[in-house]
Amino acid sequence: MRAWWQGTRLVAERGLVENLRSRSFKVVTGLLLLISIAAVVLPRLLGGGPTTYTLATVGEAPPAVVATLDAAGTSGHFTVKYVTRDDEDGVRLAIRDGDATAGLAGQTLYTSAQAGLTFPALVAQTVMTLEMSSRLAEAGRKPLAFDDGKFNLHAIACKTSRLCRPAATAFARGQFRGNAGFLK
Repeated sequence: MRAWWQGTRLVAERGLVENLRSRSFKVVTGLLLLISIAAVVLPRLLGGGPTTYTLATVGEAPPAVVATLDAAGTSGHFTVKYVTRDDEDGVRLAIRDGDATAGLAGQTLYTSAQAGLTFPALVAQTVMTLEMSSRLAEAGRKPLAFDDGKFNLHAIACKTSRLCRPAATAFARGQFRGNAGFLK
C-alpha cells in the first residue's frame, strides 16, 4: 500500500511540475492576475464622485433627522439632498419617478425596489432612534450614554427604576415601529 501512495505522489508531482514549466500556464496565470487587478482598480478610478441620496418628506425634514443623516453622511462619505412635497402622494410620486431614494411621510417610509436598502435602512434607524430617545426623555431617562467607551441604553438596562419600565416595555412590544413599503 505504501508503494502505491509513493507512486501516486510521484505522478502528481510530475504533473504539477510540467504544468508550472509550461508557457501557456504562465501566460494564462499572468492574464488572470491582470484581469483581477483591473476588476478591483478600474471601478475606483472610473467611478463617479461621492454617493448622493435624496430624501423626500412632507414639508421640511425634521431638523433632528437632517442633523443625524448629515452626520452619518460625513462619516460614511455620502451626501443627502432633501426635497419637500406637499403631501404623502407627492412623496410616493417622488419615489416612483426616481426623484428621491427614500420618502418619509409621518411614520411611513417609502422606497423603490431598485434604490437598494442601505439608505432607507439608515433613515428608518434614524427615525426609530430619535423616537425612542424622545420617549425616553419624556420618561425622565437619559436615552444614550457613553461610559468608558462602553455603550449603555439606560432605559432598557435599568431594573429598579419605575420611570424606565414604560419605555422599555414599549420598546420590547415593538411600539416604536413605523411603516415601510416598496413602490414599483
